[in-house]
Amino acid sequence: VASNVSIDSAGLPINVGVQLTGSYDYNDGDGNAELGTTYQWYRNGAPILFATGQTYTLVNTDLGALIVFEVTPRDGTAEVGSPAPSSAVGPVGANEAPVASAVSISGTNTLGSTLNGSYSYSDAEGDADGTPVLQWLRDGAPIPFANGSSYTVQALDVETNLRFAVTPTALSGTTPGTQVQSDDFAIANSPPVLATIGPQSVVEAGTVNIELNATDPDGDLMSFGFSGVPGQANSFCSIRNISNGAAFLDCTPGVSQSGNYSITV
Repeated sequence: VASNVSIDSAGLPINVGVQLTGSYDYNDGDGNAELGTTYQWYRNGAPILFATGQTYTLVNTDLGALIVFEVTPRDGTAEVGSPAPSSAVGPVGANEAPVASAVSISGTNTLGSTLNGSYSYSDAEGDADGTPVLQWLRDGAPIPFANGSSYTVQALDVETNLRFAVTPTALSGTTPGTQVQSDDFAIANSPPVLATIGPQSVVEAGTVNIELNATDPDGDLMSFGFSGVPGQANSFCSIRNISNGAAFLDCTPGVSQSGNYSITV
């Protein structure tokens, strides 16, 4: 006798592509061991050709149908038990496309930094993760050749918003899924950095040429300015630009301008 006949989908939905497993309990009143038991899967009451194992993977033909697993117990003798069907499962649903979620970008939002894109993959039927289609975008437009999981911030990216996009694919079943994009990742314009200037001294009516050097992480053009000298209209200091990021602060205090000054460049 076969009893408690049932179908298990391992927690997955009854969809095309999912493997079903039939289970049952065997009992023989004479104590004979089970031998030669046969199985049959049914689609809407009709036997499914070649579906005679204890497992069965749902196919497109099963879409919308009810599926039954039937056991005919045998003990190796001439005695054959009565066929015992399971309850029907279904109707069978369509195989669903994979889904990308939690798409995000990590890293530092400055020029030259390496950013990393990440995501989570899921598939309703448990279809294995294939090779996803990856794309980095700048202000919504695809960046040419930026198709990996990491990306190095370029000069063109400064003061724009980057996104990481994923189109998931599965090794089987319905594929690909729908593209999912991360939130905007703003790339900052970094301020220029001025090299340290130590204390300077000059005699009255003399001139001191204070060398100024600065760098800009983003390669922007730079100019210099200063404050802190009293009487701006009659200031005894002026900027003399040499090149981008290089200049001199020339100061020539008069005889009435002695003292200590704090100058901000």
